[in-house]
Amino acid sequence: MTDYGYKNIFSFREEKFLGTYGLEYVYHHMYPQIVETQGAYTIHTDPDSRLYRIHEGALFINGKYFFSPRLSAEAGLRYSGTAQFGKFNYHTYRQGEIIDTQTYGKGELIKFYGGFEPRIALYFLPGSNQRISLSYNLTRQYIGQVSSSSIGFPTDFWMPASRNIPPQRAHSFSAGYSIALNQDNYEFSSELYYKRLHNQMESAGALIDMISQQYIIEDKIYIGGGYNYGMELMLRKNRGRLTGWIGYALGWAYRHTAQINDGKPYPAKQDRRHDLSIVANYRINRRWDCSAVFVYATGNALTMPESMYLVGENAVCEYGPHNGGRMPAYHRLDLSANYWISKKKNTEQVINISLYNAYNRNNPAYLAVDIIQDKDKNGKKDQLIIRKRGKSIYGIIPSISYSFKF
Repeated sequence: MTDYGYKNIFSFREEKFLGTYGLEYVYHHMYPQIVETQGAYTIHTDPDSRLYRIHEGALFINGKYFFSPRLSAEAGLRYSGTAQFGKFNYHTYRQGEIIDTQTYGKGELIKFYGGFEPRIALYFLPGSNQRISLSYNLTRQYIGQVSSSSIGFPTDFWMPASRNIPPQRAHSFSAGYSIALNQDNYEFSSELYYKRLHNQMESAGALIDMISQQYIIEDKIYIGGGYNYGMELMLRKNRGRLTGWIGYALGWAYRHTAQINDGKPYPAKQDRRHDLSIVANYRINRRWDCSAVFVYATGNALTMPESMYLVGENAVCEYGPHNGGRMPAYHRLDLSANYWISKKKNTEQVINISLYNAYNRNNPAYLAVDIIQDKDKNGKKDQLIIRKRGKSIYGIIPSISYSFKF
């Protein structure tokens, strides 16, 4: 995926009004998937890998008005759109053969989507150190990530809105409260949110489909809806030699499509019930400072095999509910220290020493399933059992770097 873009924002201010307006444009040059199969003697790249040429643009205006020192409102309106242009061929297959082809020439418009995206927010200050906020916004997303629920290596990929794939749309609502404590040394904030999602994408393709000549990526994507909701809490220390924050999020994310789980909602791959982060920064003296970061998150949802049986010499899996399983929880500790050679107004020089995943946690990127024979009381191998093993990519990683700014 290669992007070329331009963005420009203008701002103006009057007595009680602060406004911005502007435009943006991006040209996306995309291959969502490039399929390559390797045989005994040859490597074959699918000649029908098709290039998506997508133009995306938007005009927007936003303004904030202060009714009083304690009450203000912010509203904005954005019009966005996307267009797919040729050269592109849409094939229709039947029993492995092409029965129809619709060809679009170079520069020919294939499909256009567009719409308005309003947003509004209200801010109220009940006291000099408190703030309450309410907001709503409608957003449109013209490039989305397609998720796979399998236990294999991560195969998520990006897919643009096209002739057969509508753009994603979301209605978001949130309510927040924050308060400064102990003369602004500490700050506590909380937020409740709900998001309604439309035209969400879910992968329906299998590996064997990608190898076949009649593989059409748009036919292997299910379109459905979904919703997210939850809360976020944060306590921050802003001043002193020791600074940092503790953040915690409790959330739910569900999707539904007609083809999966009989149309009933199921957890999205990104559904994370708990998400905790703790960050601490400590200034030792003028030359030295150090930091520590700890993160914990519930594992991603995935579809797990519940049983296996043999047909001849081949193992066949019986899978459980869609996204009914979980990856192991993710957690790690990062440590770092900075030695400041110089730190002036216009120049900085610093040496950083860091340790990523300090206690070498094995955080699996994917799961592997093994079939092993189990022994009975007499030591005979009489049954097969399924064993799941997590496969991680990174362990502990030390690093040292030197940087300067001028």
